[in-house]
Amino acid sequence: MGDLGIVSFNVRGLNTSNKRYHVTDIVKKLKASIVFFQETHFKQTKIPKLPTKQYSSWYHSCHPTSASKGVSIAIHKCLPLKVLKQYTDKEGRLLFLRVQLYTTRLTLANIYAPNHDQIPWLLRALDSLQLFADGPIVLGGDLNVTLNPLLDSSTSKSSISNLALAKLRSKLSDLSLVDAWRTWNPSARDYSFFFQVHNSHQRLDYFLIDKTLLPSTTTTGISIISISDHAPIHLTLNLAELPHKTCRWRLNECIIENTKAFDYIKRQLSTYFELNENSGPSTPIVWEAHKAFIRGVFISWGTKLKKDRQREIECILDKIAVLEKEHKKTRLKETFSELKAMRDHLLALLQNKSAKSYLHHRCMTS
Repeated sequence: MGDLGIVSFNVRGLNTSNKRYHVTDIVKKLKASIVFFQETHFKQTKIPKLPTKQYSSWYHSCHPTSASKGVSIAIHKCLPLKVLKQYTDKEGRLLFLRVQLYTTRLTLANIYAPNHDQIPWLLRALDSLQLFADGPIVLGGDLNVTLNPLLDSSTSKSSISNLALAKLRSKLSDLSLVDAWRTWNPSARDYSFFFQVHNSHQRLDYFLIDKTLLPSTTTTGISIISISDHAPIHLTLNLAELPHKTCRWRLNECIIENTKAFDYIKRQLSTYFELNENSGPSTPIVWEAHKAFIRGVFISWGTKLKKDRQREIECILDKIAVLEKEHKKTRLKETFSELKAMRDHLLALLQNKSAKSYLHHRCMTS
C-alpha cells in the first residue's frame, strides 16, 4: 500500500513566481501529493500561469473582483487522481472535489472561513458539503476558529460562545468528521497561527476527516511558520498502491559556478583523457565514454552542494522551530524579534535558490 500525503496551507498570497517556488518547495518536502491552498489572492480574471513543475493539475475558487481570498487544490503530476465533479462558491472560500483514486472514491473539501461570523458561515458550508459529498470526506483549511479553545488557544479562551462552538461540533459529528490531529494528540498543545495583536497562539488550521479514514491515517502534524503567517499542516493516508516516480538527469549550472567544483572537474577531465587517449580504444569510444564519466562527477558534486545548501536551510529551520516553541510558551517580544530575524534569513536563502532555479528554467526553455 502507498502513502497519500495531503497538505493544507494558508499561504497569504501566491501571485509572485518567487512565492510559488518557495511554497512548492515546502509542500514537496512534506511529501504532498495533494495540496489545499487558502488565501491564494487569485482573481477570477487573473490567475497566474500554472501548473508548476511538480503539481500539474490545479483547481480554483476565486472571487471575481477581490484579491483577498481564493482557495486552490493542486495535485501532483505522479498521482493518478481522476476528478469527477467540482463545486465552488462566489466568494472564493470553498472548493469541493469528488475524486477517484484507483477504486477509492473521496470528497476533498478546501475551506477558508471568514474572520467574523465564522459559525453561521461554517454551518452553511457544511450543509453544502453534505449535499455534494460522495465517499469519505477529507476537509482541510483555515477555519478561523478554535474548535477546542482550552487546548487550541494559548490563552484557553475564545471570542465565540460555547453554545455556537457546540453547534459546529454537532454538525461535524453529523457528517462523521473528526479532527485528525487532535485524535492522535488528545491532550497536546500546538498551534498554526500567531495573533500578534493579542499576543496569542491559536490552532486555526485543521484536517477534519471521515471516521472511516482514521485506521488509514499514518501521520498528521503541524509544521513551523516560515514564509506565511500560518503553518502548513499535513496528513498522510495509506490508501492505494502509488506508481514509482522516475526522473531525468539534467546539468546543474550551480556546479560550474562553484570555483572549487569547477577546478576539480577540469582536473578529472584532464586525467581521464590522459589515461584513455592512447590506451587502445578508438577516439569516438573514448569521447562517448567520457560523457558517462563526467556525468558521474557532476552528479557527485551536485549531491554534495545540494546537501550543503539543504543542511544550511535545515539548520535555520531547526532554529526557527526552537524559537517558535519557546515563543508559544513565553510570548516574549525579544523571542519574537529573534524569530522574525531567522525567518527573514530563511527567506533570503530561499530567494537565492529560486533565482537559480528560474535561470535554469530559462535555459531549458529558450
